[in-house]
Amino acid sequence: MADAREATDAAVAGGAELVAPPTETPWRSLNARLKGPDGVALTLFQELDQSEGDGEG
Repeated sequence: MADAREATDAAVAGGAELVAPPTETPWRSLNARLKGPDGVALTLFQELDQSEGDGEG
């Protein structure tokens, strides 16, 4: 996905429940967890370039 933060915001605006906000993982992806209608679990992720992120890790 091109922009996990934007997609997460759109999903929440559309009625999904935010379980975990977009968080950078040690393997350089940005993952967000949501709960959709009827309890469907959703994970949105974005692969980060080496130049992105907070520089930690």
